[in-house]
Amino acid sequence: MAELPEDFRPSAIATRTEVAQSLKRLFPEADISDLSWIVLEGDKFKIEINTGRREPCDGLKLHVRGSSEALGAVTQIERNFEARAFDMTACQFLDRMTDPASGFEQWRTSTRRVARSPQPT
Repeated sequence: MAELPEDFRPSAIATRTEVAQSLKRLFPEADISDLSWIVLEGDKFKIEINTGRREPCDGLKLHVRGSSEALGAVTQIERNFEARAFDMTACQFLDRMTDPASGFEQWRTSTRRVARSPQPT
C-alpha cells in the first residue's frame, strides 16, 4: 500500500444497491439478497463480497475461497468498477504481481497447514 498517499481516501463507488445490480449483471448467478454480503459461486470457487454498511459504498472486500480460477472473477470485478485489487496475503496490488495467483496459493497452503495442526486438548 506504499503506492497510496497517507491521506488517501477512496471515492464512492455507488450505492450498495447499484453495486449489487452491477455485480448481478456481470454474474447472473450472484446472490444479492443481502446487500452487505454478495455471494458469487463458481464451479471451483466462492467469493463473498462485503460492501460494508455505509452509503454510498466506497470499497469492496472480497473473501475468496476455492481454486485460483477465482482470479478471473476478481479481474472482472476490478474492470467493472475501474478499481484495483489488493492481495492481503502478498501485500501487493494484483496488477503489480508477476504471478497474481501466488498470494492466493500462499494463503491456501497456510490454511491447509493450520487445518492439519493438532489441536490442544
